[in-house]
Parts: sequence; C-alpha cells; structure tokens
Amino acid sequence: MRKEVIVHKNPKSPISEIFRTLRTNIQFMDINKKMKTMLITSTFAGEGKSWVAANIATTFAQTGKKVLIIDADMRKGRQYAIFGVAPRPGLSNYLSSTEFDDKGQATESLKEYIQETEVNNLFIITSGNVPPNPAELIGSAQMVNLIENLKNVFDIIIFDGTPCELVADSMVKAKNIYIVDKPVADAIGAGLDVTKSRGIMIVNIGAETTEISVLSLGGIVISKSVKIGGNKLDDCIISHIRKVYNLVIGSKTAESLKKEIGSAIKCDEKFAPGFGRNVLSGLPVSVDISSDVVYQAIIDPLHSIMDSIKVILERTPPELAADIIKNGIYVSGGTSNINNLEAFISGETNLKVNVVENPSESVVRGLMGVVSNPEFEGIAYTPQDKVYD
Repeated sequence: MRKEVIVHKNPKSPISEIFRTLRTNIQFMDINKKMKTMLITSTFAGEGKSWVAANIATTFAQTGKKVLIIDADMRKGRQYAIFGVAPRPGLSNYLSSTEFDDKGQATESLKEYIQETEVNNLFIITSGNVPPNPAELIGSAQMVNLIENLKNVFDIIIFDGTPCELVADSMVKAKNIYIVDKPVADAIGAGLDVTKSRGIMIVNIGAETTEISVLSLGGIVISKSVKIGGNKLDDCIISHIRKVYNLVIGSKTAESLKKEIGSAIKCDEKFAPGFGRNVLSGLPVSVDISSDVVYQAIIDPLHSIMDSIKVILERTPPELAADIIKNGIYVSGGTSNINNLEAFISGETNLKVNVVENPSESVVRGLMGVVSNPEFEGIAYTPQDKVYD
C-alpha cells in the first residue's frame, strides 16, 4: 500500500535535543485514500516551507494536476512574491462576508478570490486577514465544507504556513500520518541510500538556517542547526558595502553580488556593478564592487557554519566517522551554490566535499522518492503518543 508522507514536528514532545533541531515539516493528509490535501507547515519561521510548497505545487501542476495553493502566511505572502501576483482578499474574507444555506452552500462565488499563476494548472488564494483569522480558519465547519467543494474542482490543495498544532485539533482529520526527518529526505534527494549501516554527513545551507546532520540506518544519529543562512550572508554584504563604499544596496542586489563575485576562499580580484543610494548625497549611483569586499563580508558567517560542522564531526561515533572520511561530506541547500564553498569546507576539514546536484531541490526530490520508491517504505514512520511519569 502506498504511503502518503508527512513531515511533522511536535514541539511539545519530550524528546531528546537532537530531534529539537529546525526542520521543514511537510504534512500530507490522506482523505478517502486519495492524497487531496497537503499541509506545508513549520514550527519555526524561515525554514523554506513556502519555497518547498511552491516547488511541490509546480511539480504536480506540470504533470497535469490542477493545483490550488492556499497561502496562510498573511504577514509576508511569500507565495504571491514567488509567483509574482498581487494579493487579493482571501478565504477568511469570503467566509465572513458570504451567507451559507443549511447545506453549507455559499451564495457568493469564490472565483474572484482565486488567482491564476503563470504556471499552467496552478492557482493561488490567500487565507485572508479578517475574522475568522487563519488560526481559526481550518477548524471551522464552513471551511471543512468549502475544502470538500474545492476538492471537486482541484486535484491537489496545498496549505502553506498552517500552524502544525491546528492539524490535530481541526475538523479536517488525517487518517494516516507518517513522519520523515528533513535531513533524511535531503540525503535521499541527493541520491544516497540512507537505509544502509554507514555514516552519511549532510549539510543543508538554506535561506535562514544551516542544518548539519549525521545519518545512519535511515535515521538521524546527531544533528545541529544554526541560525545562519543565505539571508544572513546578504545582510552582511549590505552592511559591509555600506561601510566601505558609503553605498546602500537592497537584498536582491546583495544576493546578485553574492552569486556573481562571492567566494568562500580568497580569489583573484574581480568587480561587478552594484546599484544603490549614496549615503552622503542621497542620490542613486552605480559602483564597481570588489570581490574582496564581498569575501570579507561573508567569511565570518561561513566560519561560524564551519565551527558547527567541526563540532558535529567531533561528536560523531568512530564507526560512522570512518564512512564520512571515505565518502566525504554532502552539501545541499540553495546557499551551497556559493563559489568555492566545497574548497573552503575541504580545506578546513581535510575531507572530500560533494555539492549535491540542484541542491535547492534535494529535500523535495527526497520526499518524492519516499512516496514513490518501495525501498524507502521503512523511512516513513507513524508518530506514537507516549506517557512519561
């Protein structure tokens, strides 16, 4: 029987510190034995759940499925930014202003609230920001009835940003729930067989966090998460360029400079144009930014990541350390695309470093692998409640 995968973390569980590390949690709900509704949720902000939701939605849409994303994070509206569409009033607005008959049928059309994206078969709607708010939305009887109606129109419905605590308390009940740890899914997406009794070290450098994990036999042996990622590097570049050039640049310019001339090790100096505002004159200007300046900006946070990698290596059991020495460290996440990052890590650890192909998509590929590959059936497990005296 095919299992629908859910990645979930209950912050109230009295489990060890290892499993309190940050993870992107992907929850699939099995309704009527068909995967119709998917909840992308996370205990902490900045774990990339919106990016994962967008990629999974696009993947399904490209296979011909009609997909609806419900963006529940009204504070930032990440999905609207990702797909470049303007936000509209959402489901909570619709439920508040619409009258319903005895059977729960709405008197007003929902079509004006749903937007079409540039991706064929992919549509977006926000949860809204008026009562009932997103926290109350999923638990309401009207919402449950509305989702049932939406399932008649869409093949897949994705909630992005729904708090994980609402899943257990809501009226939208999940029949089967299975758990997959993010580092394990990451390793599967990198093409590694995590079921063997060998040590695998994988470092995922994302936008907000870096997660360093050692895996074996399909589980996590030791893991550590640090609040440093691509956005932190961008902030450091913005700050350092302001100090050196008296130039105020935006986050997109900083990201562009990081990709174009940023390097984890000192290289031959080269320049790239940086557009911003001069601090003294207040006028917009263009300045040729040196790669040495960008290197000086990002090297400190990269050393912080490196220190955490060394801590994990020091705590790794000797038997697994032998496998890591033989096979090297695997690096994934979008920020792993920084130039010469593998040379930087290799120089600090004297170990082989493997940057995963399309590193920003490895977790998504891993989740798809768990769903579709019978070899990984044992990876997904069911959470059990335990009583501690």
